[in-house]
Amino acid sequence: MLRCLILLLLVSLARTECRRSKYVLPIFDSDQGSRQRHRVLSNIYGCRGYCDSGSKPEQVNLTLSDGQHSSMVTQVSACKCCRAMETELKTFSIPTRQGGRLQEKTYEIWSAVSCGCQTCGPDVY
Repeated sequence: MLRCLILLLLVSLARTECRRSKYVLPIFDSDQGSRQRHRVLSNIYGCRGYCDSGSKPEQVNLTLSDGQHSSMVTQVSACKCCRAMETELKTFSIPTRQGGRLQEKTYEIWSAVSCGCQTCGPDVY
């Protein structure tokens, strides 16, 4: 019974809440810079939340220049970030006025399909 309580406590201490969130992206267009109109792209998703991160001690074995072996304990990063696990490219066409003529302007935006806790690093789509 005590083991179950300790395990439950450890699971509850791992704070992770990463979910897909809907964003509204404002787009501004102008007619020769005189007037600005505000348009909104909806159904764009990103990831928002937090993941359990930290560092942990790890033993590192070293070979010294004189051939002897040594070991030391160092801290190793165990950071996780709330990131898109899968994305999709969405295309939006918006009518805009350029020089008095109505034209279509196309925007391509990556939108999150699913989110999760992953190793932190650069976003690559």
